[in-house]
Amino acid sequence: MKYLSQNGIYVGKVIQPLNVVEYQHDFPEYNVVAGDKQIVRYKVLRSMLYRKIGQGLANDLLYESPNYSILSNDLFIEERVPFGVIDEYPLEWSLYFSGFADKFRGKDMWAIRKRLLNGELLKRKKLLGLMKRVPSLPREELEVLDMYGSYGFQPHAEEGRIRKIKY
Repeated sequence: MKYLSQNGIYVGKVIQPLNVVEYQHDFPEYNVVAGDKQIVRYKVLRSMLYRKIGQGLANDLLYESPNYSILSNDLFIEERVPFGVIDEYPLEWSLYFSGFADKFRGKDMWAIRKRLLNGELLKRKKLLGLMKRVPSLPREELEVLDMYGSYGFQPHAEEGRIRKIKY
């Protein structure tokens, strides 16, 4: 894997659509036409640390999972997808203010996961005050990062057999 920059790393939620309906109206301003599908109910499986590749695909940086489609928040899709990624959040500023290097290799992804997306940043900040291991980020950003960390990153059985990437 080539080096990645801070502005190329994202976190999002992997979802499994549970209820998909065919949309009945045309909304040209949103590029939605009758016959398109809309996900009206879904299950959040986990969080995913990824980079974007190709035409709106998420390439998992921690596990050898398939490249899932990145879905917009309106959840309109042209064809049925078994899994997708929603609520994309860029980590560029979080990484910068947390003191991570400008460029990353694959093995650095586990350090990002462990230090920044562990679901305990706010708790640590409250208990220990500002320390080296707690990034000096605004409270709102810490809440967002903790939310992604709380979903966990371990693939679910629904996704099939997926292994950790060994860098």
